Amino acid sequence: MCKDVVDLKDELRVGNRLLAMATDKQRDLEAENEKLRNVLLRIDTWAKAYPLKAFPKPDLAKAHEVLTAAGMTLDAIFADNMRHVLDNIKEMVSEVLKEE
Repeated sequence: MCKDVVDLKDELRVGNRLLAMATDKQRDLEAENEKLRNVLLRIDTWAKAYPLKAFPKPDLAKAHEVLTAAGMTLDAIFADNMRHVLDNIKEMVSEVLKEE
């Protein structure tokens, strides 16, 4: 066989291997993207779970008075609520990052 044909066959094999590797990487990236997208959709759904029509804004000044009279602060309630929200988001994100 002519050297040019052998060289072309070698180049074709290398090209096919590179294409297979690129295809595998694309498949991996698409799967990762799907997982991350699912987490974002869960967070988005959760963010929309408390519409103002169903849960109107409270009178925070009145809530402050009531809580202060009971020995609590609005800041403590807000902090606890934010920890709850962020703990759940952290859990969703950690699930996906752990799988990588």
